[in-house]
Amino acid sequence: MGAKILIDALAAAELAREEWSENKAFCEYCQVATLCSFASLALAAPEVMSAFQTLMGQSDQASG
Repeated sequence: MGAKILIDALAAAELAREEWSENKAFCEYCQVATLCSFASLALAAPEVMSAFQTLMGQSDQASG
């Protein structure tokens, strides 16, 4: 999930860059989509980091 969200955010940023270089303007739909992509990335980051730590065996839970 985290990788897909990261790829989506990078793709949205690249599309925004292309749109600006070609048109010198941004459409409202594209701005909202890019904002949502980066908001999703920010919201998913803690869960992705927790899952990565668990997969790497660095869980912060005490084993007993």
